[in-house]
Amino acid sequence: MVRNVRIDANEHALEADLFVLDMKDFDIILGMDRLSKYGADIKCRERKVILHTPSENETTFYGVESRTGRE
Repeated sequence: MVRNVRIDANEHALEADLFVLDMKDFDIILGMDRLSKYGADIKCRERKVILHTPSENETTFYGVESRTGRE
């Protein structure tokens, strides 16, 4: 585990403890503890995740098509 990793996300800094995994389709996976901490709103149909930073800013991540072509 790598502790207290700074994640720069759309001009906002988030921190998380990360496990290094041998995966090719994902850059990062945030667990429920981190998603809860940042008040995540997950919009599956819109393929987006909205996080609320501690300073009450909002940052949105948009999903892209799978690199493997699977949906």
